[in-house]
This record gives sequence, structure tokens and C-alpha cells, in this order.
Amino acid sequence: MGHGADLGGFFFRQGIGAAIASLIGAVFLPATCALYNKIAHGPQSPRSVPEPSMSKAMAIMFVVALINEVLAFFIALAIAAIGRASGTYQQNTALMAHLFALPISLLVMSGFLSGMLPTSFGRAFIITLLYLLIVAVVLAIVAGMMVLIMGNFGAGYFRV
Repeated sequence: MGHGADLGGFFFRQGIGAAIASLIGAVFLPATCALYNKIAHGPQSPRSVPEPSMSKAMAIMFVVALINEVLAFFIALAIAAIGRASGTYQQNTALMAHLFALPISLLVMSGFLSGMLPTSFGRAFIITLLYLLIVAVVLAIVAGMMVLIMGNFGAGYFRV
């Protein structure tokens, strides 16, 4: 098969990744809005934001994930082109692309939240930062549990 099959598979994986990210994000987004409302002195406070329903949260997170994947794809193309032009090959292109896209992704998610949840951009940016903090804490807990399980019950890669 040619490069077209590779590219088609890549786009299929990115679409599946965006769908999975929207499902996971739809769980965390209402919880993040509730946490922000607690910080902002309750849901009746003038500074509070409405908590999205699960379907609205899924739609928001799907569009944000899709935009982020497209953005990371083009950044990865640029990184690969620069690497080939300089005679080096970048092994971690996808990771670097997502890290370079992170500041823009913060702005994209904040923009969508401010548009879809009737709130200001500043509040949406705070919600986005809280969202990333919650996701990072959950990922750290899951990774820690995996290291403990693998270290005690097998997979000698994680033995210290």
C-alpha cells in the first residue's frame, strides 16, 4: 500500500482519538464548572457559570479535541519538515506537536467555552486551567496505580 493508506489510517486514528477525548472530557467539564462555581461563591453568584449537560459537554469537547488534533497535525508536519531539512529525524514528533499546540489549545478551549456557556473569556480561561489541573491529577493517580500494580504483580519494566 502507498502513503495514502498511511494517511487514511492516521486520520481515522485522530478521529477516534477525538471521539474518546470528547467522552472523557464530557465527564470532567461539568465537574470543573461545578468546582469553579464553588470557588465563585455558589451557583447563584453573579460570577458563576452554567454547568453544561452531558450532551453539550460532549459537543464542546469533541469540537475542541478535533481542532486540537488538526492543529497538532500541522505542527507535526512543520516539525518533521524542519527535521528533514536539517538532516535529523525527530522520533517524538507527535508529543512535541501536542506540547507546542498546548498554548493555542488553551485559547481554543477557552473561546469555545465562552461561546457555548454564556460566560466571559476570562472565566472560561480559568475553567480551562481548572480542567487541565483536574485531568492532570486524575492521570497522575491512574499512572501511579499502574506503576504500583505493574511493579508488584509483573511487567518487570517498572521494577525499581
